Amino acid sequence: MALLGLGILWGLYAPVARPPVYEEPLPATRALPELEQALFAALERAGVAPGSLSLSYQGGRQGELTVFKAHLAAGRSLEEAARLIRRSLERSGAQVQRLPARSGLLLEASLGGRPSLRLRLLPPRALPAPPTLPPRPRVALLVDDLGYDLQQVRALAALGIPLTVSVLPFSPYGAEAARLAHAKGLQVMLHLPMEPLAYPKMDPGPGALLSSMSPQELERRTLGALGSVPHAVGVNNHMGSRFTQEAALLLPVLATLQRRGLFFVDSKTTAASQGLATARGLGLPSARRGIFLDNQATLPAVEEQIQQMIKLARQRGSIIAIAHPHPSTLQALQKWAPILRKSVRLVLVSELVQPPLAFRVRSPTDK
Repeated sequence: MALLGLGILWGLYAPVARPPVYEEPLPATRALPELEQALFAALERAGVAPGSLSLSYQGGRQGELTVFKAHLAAGRSLEEAARLIRRSLERSGAQVQRLPARSGLLLEASLGGRPSLRLRLLPPRALPAPPTLPPRPRVALLVDDLGYDLQQVRALAALGIPLTVSVLPFSPYGAEAARLAHAKGLQVMLHLPMEPLAYPKMDPGPGALLSSMSPQELERRTLGALGSVPHAVGVNNHMGSRFTQEAALLLPVLATLQRRGLFFVDSKTTAASQGLATARGLGLPSARRGIFLDNQATLPAVEEQIQQMIKLARQRGSIIAIAHPHPSTLQALQKWAPILRKSVRLVLVSELVQPPLAFRVRSPTDK
């Protein structure tokens, strides 16, 4: 390609008719094209960067002088290139001398004692700085409802990605699941049951917070639930479509978390939830769910939600996605984990709360 480019340049240059300043001796007239052909061939062997050769004309007392300028390709030496070009021009019958130059090397070739051409040879151009890529959006995956099967914890940890798990209080294997998750580098939260709109037909489970309870009872139950899930650094609500609609019910619960140095994530099981607003009003580090991944627990549906999660994360800059330990969800996360590593920055839930927390929990990717 370089030779072709040089040939094209020579083709453009050769036919240009310029009235001579003076009549040249015949031998020099015949030799000049041969000299330039030798130069072009030598430039290619010397490693001139394709497309970098340019020419201009300078007038002088002895006639017009053709001046070539070329940048070497990356990794090429100016001195070696100059020696190669000089030998080639001298074999064509030219007398070659090196002239002083403020940058690079300047060679002048003469025929019959008259300067015929000059070559300014320059070092490789500095590579342009790589484009600044926009920061990848942050995604925190929060898997709820742990505490009934330890194998679910092992399967989640085996994914090898930053994950936060939320453990139901007083569940059969809740304490053991929390310890196992913590030991495997997962972040642990308490999945605190709260009263749903369909209560009592829909039972939120042991240790649930109900709208009929006093502030003192709500605080007592919150502390009891926290005691059943070791290593919990934050809390999110399980159900709670009724309970989270009232800031007065949430206040004693969130104040308890604040005193313990924890954070709160509003699972947003109802659009009318006051969870985030109440937590922010207290100055409690908090966030809210941005998407559910497996309301429909089939593999195609979960995969579609993962794609929607990525899209929303790019639009918003970050997102918390809540999932559950269904087989289809585990299968989808395993399949999509390599894609997620490249397309988003997977983080722990604690990294997305506002105001930021002072602590950080190890993730499986930490060294």
